[in-house]
Amino acid sequence: MFRKPLRAWAFVLIGFGLATTAALAPADDPKPEEIKIVGRYRAEGTLPNNGKYAAILTIRAKKDIFELTWSAPGEGASYSGTGIRRGDILAASWIVHGPVPITGVMIYKIAKGPKLDADWAIHPSDGKIYKEVCVKAEE
Repeated sequence: MFRKPLRAWAFVLIGFGLATTAALAPADDPKPEEIKIVGRYRAEGTLPNNGKYAAILTIRAKKDIFELTWSAPGEGASYSGTGIRRGDILAASWIVHGPVPITGVMIYKIAKGPKLDADWAIHPSDGKIYKEVCVKAEE
């Protein structure tokens, strides 16, 4: 006796729920792989000595990989590295040549903006993970 009305209401509620979900979902958010990351960024992060740093990060595409260059104008320092992207993750390694070579690895989470949030570590290591945040600089 109540089956048909209940079944009809169930379809109405399910349809309303699907329509509401579709309407509330942001339509303009790009998929992670659609966010273009090539360009210049303002980078800020923490150092192993608990200090802060600011640098310019430049990312260039080269076939299937990315070339990254960090430059800290005030320090006269420059670092270069190679990255591989998978969806919303960019993994990169880098090296500083000197009397004691220092190598590092970065794992960037790519977000809309684009914005890059990284965890990074160095070798020789103190065993800690550091942070870097990069915001696209105006061209």
